[in-house]
Amino acid sequence: MTTPISLVSDLLDVTIRLSDLMTRENEILRGQRPQDIKVLQAEKTDLANGYDHFMQELRKHPGLLGSAPAATRDALREATVRFQKVMTDNERALRAARSVSERLLKAIVAAVSEKQVSAAAYSSAGVLNNAGPRRAVAMTLNKQL
Repeated sequence: MTTPISLVSDLLDVTIRLSDLMTRENEILRGQRPQDIKVLQAEKTDLANGYDHFMQELRKHPGLLGSAPAATRDALREATVRFQKVMTDNERALRAARSVSERLLKAIVAAVSEKQVSAAAYSSAGVLNNAGPRRAVAMTLNKQL
């Protein structure tokens, strides 16, 4: 069975590391470089899984937290408050980046639609006009985030 000190210490460590990583991610997003967060995702996933594991252990054995030293519990409380703030900021930054990406994509689609050239065609009267059918433009979109 996990000791109170090791469980709470491990949870404290992973909470601090996850908060630090998400703070870096927030800075990247504020710098409008969302493509740069990709390198953080494997570590973020590992830390989030570790956090989830330790939280499940605490739920299974709620008395462990109370058995940990007061200083460690206080440090965990402070780290958790910081983590919740960073997580809220991260969600906001990710939503903003997604919104910007979606608006950019819509602007590109609109610009491509406007630039499509109508092909010249003859009318039923044999007169050349420019109101013929539109020419199709091939386009591939990659949606990530």
